[in-house]
Amino acid sequence: QVSRSVIVQVRAARRRVWIATAYFTPSWKLRRALRAAAGRGLDVRLLVPGRRVDHPLIRYAGRRLFSSLLRHGVRIFEYQPRFLHAKVVLVDDWCSIGSSNLDRWNLHWNLEANQEVDDRGFAESVATMLQADFALAEEIVWTRWRRRGRWLRLLERLGGAVDAALRRLRH
Repeated sequence: QVSRSVIVQVRAARRRVWIATAYFTPSWKLRRALRAAAGRGLDVRLLVPGRRVDHPLIRYAGRRLFSSLLRHGVRIFEYQPRFLHAKVVLVDDWCSIGSSNLDRWNLHWNLEANQEVDDRGFAESVATMLQADFALAEEIVWTRWRRRGRWLRLLERLGGAVDAALRRLRH
C-alpha cells in the first residue's frame, strides 16, 4: 500500500522529506511521522494546492491539519500559478510517483498506483523539479497562520466534518 510505504520511508529518512500532493488529508500515522522527521532536524516540506483547486472543501479539510505540522517544524507551501496535480514523495534518494494522492479517500476507494524509485540521480532530478515548484508557491508561516480569520477556521472545520463523514462511510 502506498501509505504504508511512505510512512516507512519517512520514519527512516535522514535528510529530507518532500511531498507534493493535490489532496492532503493524511492519516494520523503519516502526520506523526512527518512531525517526528521535522523534530529530528530533517528538511520536511509539503507542497499543496493554493486557491486554484477543483475541490475547495477537500483543501480546507487538509488545511485544518496545518497548525500541528507547522508548530513541529514542517514547512508548508501552497502552489500558486495553477491547479497542482502532482503526486510525488521524495525521501532522501527514494521517490514515489504516480496517481495516488495522500488523502484517505484516494487511498481507500480509488484504484491507484505509484512507482517507487530508489536512485540518487533520479531523486536529484525530482528534487530539481520540486524546488522549481516550491519557488512558485507561497510558504505558510506559523506566525501568520495562527492569525487567520474565523471564516477560514470555519471552512476548515466544515472540511474536517466532511472528511470524518466520508471516513465513517468507508467502515
